Amino acid sequence: MIFDVLKAVSPSELDLVDDSTAAYLSFEWLVDDDAYLICPDDEKLIQRYVLGKLYFQTMGDQWIECSRPSSSTKPNPTCNAPAVSSGRPALDGSPWLDPNHECDWAFINCNDDLCVTRIEVDENCVSGTLANEIDYLPFLEVFTMDGTPNKISGTIPTQFGNLTQLEILDLDENGLTGTIPEEIYNNLALIQLGE
Repeated sequence: MIFDVLKAVSPSELDLVDDSTAAYLSFEWLVDDDAYLICPDDEKLIQRYVLGKLYFQTMGDQWIECSRPSSSTKPNPTCNAPAVSSGRPALDGSPWLDPNHECDWAFINCNDDLCVTRIEVDENCVSGTLANEIDYLPFLEVFTMDGTPNKISGTIPTQFGNLTQLEILDLDENGLTGTIPEEIYNNLALIQLGE
């Protein structure tokens, strides 16, 4: 039943069955490994799937902080999210893909309805590419994955332009290529893209 919900989200239904894709890894994690045991009719299923896919697509198992506990080489892995400047919400929390609600994961903030509003995975050895399904997080206001040693490659998905609440997209100090999609200019108040 979860497959039936997610096949409408994934750009290709085949991605959900191809074990070399982040879509498959996220789907497999949801149905086989996730102790949160989300139900197919849970209104946050797609949000959890998209965050899982983002984790796998950006090589989350290689992040410096807050990777899922099963990927850590440390005997007692911790999640010490970097401190944030005054006036910004705290971004500490549990490791990604742990059995807590995704709003409790580090680098994420949610609104009162438990919809993701901020994702800030800065200076954390993030690599891979960005997820096309990002627009399934419609309340997203801030998305940052900048700073050394982050090294995201590829292009910026046009789906960022569908995020009508997005105010900050900060992806500088990565290895992105191509041009900024025209769709993004429709809604962004601040864009920081770098080298």
